[in-house]
Amino acid sequence: MSAAREFDHSILGLIADLGGTNARLALVDRSGRVHARRAYRAAEFTSVADVLGRYREDAAVPAFPPAAVLGVAGQVADGRARFTNLDWEVDARALRETFGFRTLELINDFVAQALAVPELADQDLRPLGRPRSRQPGVVAVIGAGTGFGGAVLVPARDDDIPIASEAGHTGFAPTDDVELDLWRCLKARHGRVSIERVLSGSGLVAIYERFCEARGSHPAAAQPTQVVAAAEEGHTVAREALERFVMIYGQVAGDLALTFGASGGVYLSGGIAPKIYEWLNTGAFRTAFEGKGRLTAYLLKTPTFLVTHPDPGLLGAARRLRQLQAEAGPSALDS
Repeated sequence: MSAAREFDHSILGLIADLGGTNARLALVDRSGRVHARRAYRAAEFTSVADVLGRYREDAAVPAFPPAAVLGVAGQVADGRARFTNLDWEVDARALRETFGFRTLELINDFVAQALAVPELADQDLRPLGRPRSRQPGVVAVIGAGTGFGGAVLVPARDDDIPIASEAGHTGFAPTDDVELDLWRCLKARHGRVSIERVLSGSGLVAIYERFCEARGSHPAAAQPTQVVAAAEEGHTVAREALERFVMIYGQVAGDLALTFGASGGVYLSGGIAPKIYEWLNTGAFRTAFEGKGRLTAYLLKTPTFLVTHPDPGLLGAARRLRQLQAEAGPSALDS
């Protein structure tokens, strides 16, 4: 029996959400249920193939099912991707040959997040300000984590159309003297200041360090989790840094809502937002989101949500797997 046939035929395929910090993998069956979910620290591996091999061992899978969809934290072109914040490159053809997949598709990790939006239940979301109800229309999914990602989901007659973006690598636009000072600091350090330099884990630390420097104090936190913890304990500079991070997050979310025409809403996902929900929900995020001059009225009607589902990337990868099956026919993904 070929390796591709040695699997449980109730399983539709392998799904993965491979980010700059965490790698999450699972098997999904034909009814949509997830099995054998595993999560790993990406830094402990040298490649995607290394992660897949480890998962196959840990999940006790003799051989993978014939189909897979992998969400990857990088730009995908011609079945290849290079991770933006991780020293990995991945080639779909090579993975098919190595592991015996008949079908394997790479998609951007935020394309997977966008595909997940219609699958999310109301309890998987927390509204940030008003309006509080979900709306039809184009939606944008954005998120700060190891980096900053974004994608769009466009409703269409037959099925939604996801559109990848590199929103995190567009330029950061300061809106006041505090942000201009931050921009100058990051400009001197990096040569160019993208959104990702500010809205990411390292960006939060950079804001905090600059605020400390401006006050002549020594930074007491070196990791984003430490900055958040210090802010929650009432440390003034950490609190100011996190509040500024939230304001910039709102500004950028509003800019992207206008850029993408996201009348259906902006959904915040990624690693940081769920950890700072109370800060995002104070009103500063929404005020910055709406503050767009002549287009304020448009954004007043645009909802913003925090995604609280633990695995939206896997949810979206599973949806894409079902789409591939529908496109190819019921038995096309079988060996």
